This record gives sequence, structure tokens and C-alpha cells, in this order.
Amino acid sequence: MIFLLTVWIPPNKALETAKIYLEQPREIPHIKKWNVFNTTGGENGNKQYHLIMTERGKGDEGLQSVFKYIIPITNVEGVRTQIEILMGVTDSYNMFGMDFG
Repeated sequence: MIFLLTVWIPPNKALETAKIYLEQPREIPHIKKWNVFNTTGGENGNKQYHLIMTERGKGDEGLQSVFKYIIPITNVEGVRTQIEILMGVTDSYNMFGMDFG
């Protein structure tokens, strides 16, 4: 399973949030790969995209691990998050009984 976690960080909370990230573990249970991409949002602060891939068959457990990881960051005032479940094109076609090829 693949998750896209988006995090919005207010400009005045960037340092506080960065310190929390440094305290988080580097090995996350049931997560195969975790890539983070940062962008600046000007007056709106920073925005992060976390592309997270779980071990095969461990989607629920991986999602729980992501929540445990991100909860301390969401406790920072003004930080907002959104998590989406992503699906490959082939899998989405398969849901409708179609072959993407």
C-alpha cells in the first residue's frame, strides 16, 4: 500500500517541528520506503509531501505506524496534515474488471 502524507507547517513553527522530526525513529515498523519532499510556501510556511510505501500485506499496520510517527508533529500549533491512500493505475483498472495492459 502507498500513502501520501501532506504536512503544512506555519513559518514560525518550522524550527520546533524540525526538532521533533529529529527525535523520531528512523526505522518505522512495516514501512518499506519513506521519501519526504519539502517546498516553501512563503507566508503560508512550508509544505511537505511524504510518499510512504508499506511492506506487502501490511497496509493497516503501516498506517498505524505512520500515525504514531506523525502525532507529535500534529501537536504543534498550526500544523495541519492530510493522508491519502494511493493506488497504481493497474490496480485501479483491476477494481473495475478491466486490464490496463
